[in-house]
Amino acid sequence: MEFQPLQLEHIPVLRAYLQEKRSLLSNYSVGAMVMWRYTTRTCMAVEEDILFLRSTFDDVHYYWMPLGGDLQRGFDLLEQHVKAQEDVLRFTCIDREDREKILARWPEAVTGDGDPVKWGDYVYDAPLMGTFAGKRYEKKRNHVNRFKKTYTDWHAEKITAENLQDVRNFYRRLCLQKGEQDMQESVMYFEEMTRTIEVLDNYDLYGMDGCVLYVGDTVVGFGMGEVIGE
Repeated sequence: MEFQPLQLEHIPVLRAYLQEKRSLLSNYSVGAMVMWRYTTRTCMAVEEDILFLRSTFDDVHYYWMPLGGDLQRGFDLLEQHVKAQEDVLRFTCIDREDREKILARWPEAVTGDGDPVKWGDYVYDAPLMGTFAGKRYEKKRNHVNRFKKTYTDWHAEKITAENLQDVRNFYRRLCLQKGEQDMQESVMYFEEMTRTIEVLDNYDLYGMDGCVLYVGDTVVGFGMGEVIGE
């Protein structure tokens, strides 16, 4: 099994396999997987029509659940590969359903939960986020109300081919304001900046949905994302 680093040209292949994965983990979106491919050092291999993914942290390999084809056959191929590499089979990005499948195959496997303190702030209640209702979102609600009061000529649009260049120009100006020194001091910020520009320059290929916020004719913000699972 030969793994190769993820590249933009792999997106159509990845998307075909990822559409079969019903997990709600954001890791199983094209954006999360490809945007952060250099940080996670993620590689892919396709063997017997099964997609295998491997990420590396601190020079230790972690494998994702095999996607497509027969899962047990995927486990077999993974075991053979890891044995040939004289390594230990370690999994990453698994949800509850994946854990059950792993334990059914390897009852002696050791599993652990993600750190809720580190990652919990990425999980939101969708109805509350739509209205910013309640004490928890008071600051955000006040911020929105202050914006609307200050800028009465604002409007929002879906990101399209017609306004995409406006979004690119805005983000590049934003990055320049950050300053070269700040970027050098924050490797993660520089990577996020670089990959966001990459997405904007390959927007159709990434296949994200986005919204851009204007005040008059000037872009003042934007957001992009994907829907996965339900």
